[in-house]
Order: sequence, then structure tokens, then C-alpha cells
Amino acid sequence: MSFSETWEALDRTAADAPESRRRIAPDSVADLWLVLKGSQKLRTLRIGVTETEGLQDLPNGSGINVDLIEVGQGVSYLEVSLVNSSYSDVFDVFISDLANAATSVRERTEIAAAVARRIHHWQAFLRKTIDGLSPESLRGLYGELKVLDWIGKQFNYNDAIACWVGPDGFSQDFHLRNVAIEVKTSAAKNPQSILISSERQLDSKGLELLALWHWSVDERLDHGETLPLLVSTLRSLVSSSANQELFENRLLEVGYLNIHASRYEFGFEIRDLQIFEVRDVFPRLVEEDCPPGLGDLKYSIQIGAITQFEISESSLLARIHLGKG
Repeated sequence: MSFSETWEALDRTAADAPESRRRIAPDSVADLWLVLKGSQKLRTLRIGVTETEGLQDLPNGSGINVDLIEVGQGVSYLEVSLVNSSYSDVFDVFISDLANAATSVRERTEIAAAVARRIHHWQAFLRKTIDGLSPESLRGLYGELKVLDWIGKQFNYNDAIACWVGPDGFSQDFHLRNVAIEVKTSAAKNPQSILISSERQLDSKGLELLALWHWSVDERLDHGETLPLLVSTLRSLVSSSANQELFENRLLEVGYLNIHASRYEFGFEIRDLQIFEVRDVFPRLVEEDCPPGLGDLKYSIQIGAITQFEISESSLLARIHLGKG
């Protein structure tokens, strides 16, 4: 759902009344309203719920407030309000997701549970938006976007965006048909190891090729390519792509917000690139190696132990058949 036209219409008609509102998705069982509240005209999504289970411990304080309002016996509304206009991009994506969840159910009694699941999915993200990306996340996102740029140059940016699936919770960062790429970025002067964050990250089952792409970078203050500069460049390159909106949504999913751009002042210079094919006796731990009860593994791989698995960019490219049969 896109609400931009509705917000514009409400802005035009809002007067001195306590609120201006318009019902959305009237054909669904959900009681959904877009509301401009109070003198500040806070943009708000209002969802009628008959049950409140799961709607406690709601995230607040990240430019977006979520409140449960009781208006009578057995009648409650969940209100999601934008209190800082700098977060309008993530707010529109958030409430669209909640509205889709509410309209997907068949009974009003199911609305609270459906919406609660989506709120808990977003909760950690909303809380971390205050501080922006950590240095490690910043470095990791830079590395992923450099690979996205590489794929876009070799093929096209529309497909490059579509295959960037890490933000959607996939085990690897990129899936190009039956080829997957996991990206790691290190800033140590002489990186000796690569950190693997789960037992599924290097699981090549069902894949023709799993590549471990390792950037070695220098980080410099006021020098090199910053993450905001790279994002700006990619936005220009994907501006005419059908997946432009998908690109923006995935930036939001990984926690990149424009409001934090001034904080990301470190520049990156790529010092080295190594690509490894994960196969056969490549040193790794995968799910089938773990005894029952063992999971959420984190381990490191010594680079010196995997040099025999290194492949070239041209070799990787030859084995990628993006959009081809």
C-alpha cells in the first residue's frame, strides 16, 4: 500500500479540528484509518482491535510512537504516529506493512495477533534507528553495496537489487539463481581471519556455487568513499529501475536512514579483494554438523587455510547466469 496521495489529501483538507482522518481498505474486515492528529498534524495509522494480546511492550522513542488506546469496553485502537518527520520514509514502510497484515486476515479477532507479529518483527529495527549503524554494520553494508554495484555493472541494476536478499533474512547476502555470494569486509591492516555468524552462512547445499567474497579496506577520516556517497551513487544508477523502491526498502531494513548520513564520515579505500569458492573440504561448520541443541554458531576462518579455494572475478562471473536459463 502507498499512502502518499492520502496524506496529501488530508493535508489539504485539515483545518483547526482535533484531527482529520480517512478510512483505508474499506472492503477488508479491519477498521483502518489514516489520521492527522492535533495541532502538529501527526501522521497516524489507527487500527481497531478486539484483542490486545501481544500488543504490549510497544517500541517508542525512535521518531515513531506506537500506543494502544482503550476507548471503551472491548474496543481498542492501536495508533502508530510519526513524531519526527525525519523518519517519514521508514514510517510509511512500517505502517504499510502493518496495514497489509491487518487486511490479510478474515476475522477481526485475528487482527491483533497479525499486527503484533509484524510489530515484533520491526521492534529491534525501530529501537536501533536512534543511534544509526554501528561501525561493524557500516563496514558490512559498504561491502555489500560494492558487490551490488559490481553485479549491476556486469548485468543490470534491476537484477542486482532483486538478488540482494540478505536484508530479507536469507543466509547469504546475494542469490543469483543457483549461485550465492556471502560478503565479508575487514578493516584490519592484515586481516588474518573472516568471521562467520551462523551455521547456515556457508552451507552450499542446493547451490551450484557459494562464493565467499572478502573485501579488505582502509578506513580514513575525511578521505575515500563514504557510505552516504556510495548510496547516493547507487540511487542515481537505479533511479530508472523497476526495483528502485525495493532498493530503498532494503536500505531501511538494514538500518540505513538518511538522517544519520552526517555521522558516517569515515571513508573507505579498498586495499584487496579475495573470492573463495566454498566447496568440498572448505573449513566450515554447517547445520548438519551440529548435534541437537547446538545452534547460533559464530566462528572464524583463518585466511591462510583457504587460499587454495581462491577464484578470480572472471571465474565467478563465468559461473553466474543471472536471468538466463
